[in-house]
Amino acid sequence: MARELGVLPGDKLVARLENDVIVLKRRPKDLIEFLDSFPPNVYGRTKEEIDAYIAEGRADREFPWSEASESPDE
Repeated sequence: MARELGVLPGDKLVARLENDVIVLKRRPKDLIEFLDSFPPNVYGRTKEEIDAYIAEGRADREFPWSEASESPDE
């Protein structure tokens, strides 16, 4: 299996759950290659859906600055 993946000693793997199956892939050295490997539409299909997904994740976190501003510099 390691040969099929092209995994060498010291390489890192990425595990992802797809349809109740754990999928292991060699972790790409290039971030763009890594992000391109994700299934399409995971975070939403439109800009609005993606923005809502991000906002939901941020709502679960506590930030040291005011909720009224989006960054500590404002």
